[in-house]
Amino acid sequence: MKVKFKTYFILKCLPRIGNMKALKIAKRLSSDIENVRLFFDEYKQIRNGEKNLPDLDFSNFESAFNSFERETEIAEKEGIHLVGFGDDNYPLEYKNIKEPPCVLFVKGDVSKLKEKNKLAIIGSRDASDYAKSISKKIGNVANENNIVVVSGLAKGCDEYAHKGSLKNGGTIAILPSGLKNIYPSTNKVLANDIIDNGGCLVTEYFYEVPAAKYNFVARDRLQSGLSKVVVLVESKIDGGSMKTINFAMEQNVKIYCWKHDEKYFDFNKCSGNQKLLQTSGIEKLENGEDCLKMIDHQFKN
Repeated sequence: MKVKFKTYFILKCLPRIGNMKALKIAKRLSSDIENVRLFFDEYKQIRNGEKNLPDLDFSNFESAFNSFERETEIAEKEGIHLVGFGDDNYPLEYKNIKEPPCVLFVKGDVSKLKEKNKLAIIGSRDASDYAKSISKKIGNVANENNIVVVSGLAKGCDEYAHKGSLKNGGTIAILPSGLKNIYPSTNKVLANDIIDNGGCLVTEYFYEVPAAKYNFVARDRLQSGLSKVVVLVESKIDGGSMKTINFAMEQNVKIYCWKHDEKYFDFNKCSGNQKLLQTSGIEKLENGEDCLKMIDHQFKN
């Protein structure tokens, strides 16, 4: 483990220091600082020239160092990989997003983060049976073509995308919680299956952090940001998956949208799809042949 991870971790533990401020402060530090007093003193010097940084007490830094010791002990016990911004296993894709995570916690094969070809499959938690089937089929096609599927382990489209791409470490699940609190709990078995089959679970949250409303939105940026392509299978116009689509647009990630067969069409389930398909630059998918064309065009050329 690189010392750099500790630097980012300490900064992330400090109150009112988010990812962006942590990355900015890390650039100003003279070196990776192991001593809590030296770290505190150097932070105060940096803050003198950066008034937007919070006025923190020495006790804040003591607490952050203690948290680091606790989390690293848990990581060693649970087989969790600790990845800091700029580490060898840190995804290059995240360096180009608006708010890159300064630390990641990974359970499973951490090398999956560095796979070149990654496809995000997203959609409603309250998915139709039709959408679940499509998610699984797209995941399977991606898997057969050596493309790693990225999704969020949620009920509905996410879980079926993972199920379709389990073989040969073919899927990455990005969590809105720490690794102790797999969400939803009903997908704990699936989470273990992902690890056992050579995939991985990824989160930016400390081990015991529960899923929270804001975490889902923050997680969405990591799903799209890690991927070369995002496929929307099914979403209402105000569904959470549309937030991932917005992130993908900001990140210049290519977006494909599934057009629902008239036989299974339900506007209450796929109003988001209908809107997206009217948007310039969005590619349509409606059958297996389209999926293969997408793969050839986006991943094999």
